[in-house]
Amino acid sequence: MSDREEAHLNNYETLKEFNLVSWSILEYGFNRGWVSKANISDYATGLVAKTSEHLKDNFLIALDAEYREESELNGALQELKNLDLNCLDSATSWRFVKLLELRDSGLSEIVKIDKLQELYATFDYPLDMRPCSIYSDDGMDPLAAMEDVIRRLERQILGL
Repeated sequence: MSDREEAHLNNYETLKEFNLVSWSILEYGFNRGWVSKANISDYATGLVAKTSEHLKDNFLIALDAEYREESELNGALQELKNLDLNCLDSATSWRFVKLLELRDSGLSEIVKIDKLQELYATFDYPLDMRPCSIYSDDGMDPLAAMEDVIRRLERQILGL
């Protein structure tokens, strides 16, 4: 398994662990290279039996995601994400997953801080992550700030 495939699997498994998988979440992650076509097929497989005839064409595209063109797959995801009952912002859920994975990685503190800066930029500098920045003037350790953000997101997403 390649590093990229392993990263996709880890992202998807983390989403599943917290019951965050939805079409919106998959579309957001797919467009950023965080989930694979195989992940989309896996999710579709779990849902296809519960689906009305009207939506089966889009499900079939999702089931065959690995063999479809990205434009065709994106079209199906656009329609399928309208089915999501989950009203959470996709970026918020992904930020939670990416921060958890960074926290639990075996990377050194220095590398984690570098990766944290990348995530802060990737998610367009969310206000609640400002203390995670090495340029923040609040004097808080970026990794401690990351823990605070994870706890807040966990409460928001999981209702804890």
